[in-house]
Amino acid sequence: MALNMHKCMCVDRMIIMRSKLELKDEDYLTIERLSRSGINIESIAANLGFSKATLDRRLSEDLKAKQALERGRTKAIEAVSNTAFEMATSGKHPSMTMFWLKSRAGWRDKDSNESSQNQNIEIVIDAEDAKL
Repeated sequence: MALNMHKCMCVDRMIIMRSKLELKDEDYLTIERLSRSGINIESIAANLGFSKATLDRRLSEDLKAKQALERGRTKAIEAVSNTAFEMATSGKHPSMTMFWLKSRAGWRDKDSNESSQNQNIEIVIDAEDAKL
């Protein structure tokens, strides 16, 4: 990562130079790789050697950085989705099959109210129990 002097701020007669962070190609690859592994923004920033606020700023200003982060996330979701689909269709993981059908095909469990609406319920109370 390269730093260029970008802005000057004057604070109580001291001049503080604020530098603009320029990411290298290897930084974009690192962002994508770590994002693909499910690493959070704070850890990605620390790995690159700067704060979360700095990374947030770069992501809002640098389209290439934002695209690297999104590309990594998309690849991670794709990998997990493929595995989930393979498990759901294998016949070996019925709970994954049900999860997939509920989340992707709109299936749902019947409400307890739905299943009991059309049923007659008979309650029998013994004479001894009624005295309580």
